[in-house]
Amino acid sequence: MQENLSNVTTGNIRITVLTNEDEYQPVTLEAHKLVFGPRETDYGHPIDDFDTFAAYLTTYFRSRHLLAEGAEIIGEDVFPIMNLCKLSRYANGINVGAPKRDTNVDVAGYAEAGWRVIDERGRRDR
Repeated sequence: MQENLSNVTTGNIRITVLTNEDEYQPVTLEAHKLVFGPRETDYGHPIDDFDTFAAYLTTYFRSRHLLAEGAEIIGEDVFPIMNLCKLSRYANGINVGAPKRDTNVDVAGYAEAGWRVIDERGRRDR
């Protein structure tokens, strides 16, 4: 196998990745490019998307009497909730012999987006 250096620019960030195969792209790099590329363009900063989704979840769970009055789901809860869905798909994919790379990319992407929510919340709360 031949080692290769791959340069990727995402926004103002330039990443150099050492790979052993020409075709290989780490799932984390693929996720990073999605989070800072098309997803950001389509949905805006993850904090705004996650906060909206959290508000919908709060309303839904309250209407089903599964969440106490006064309790709420917040944007920081969305990353673990979405990853539970992805981990379920991962497990079922393994069980039926059809695991999907996309599931791993999504898990990494939600981790990236989840951290961006925490980081941005700190900025906005200052």
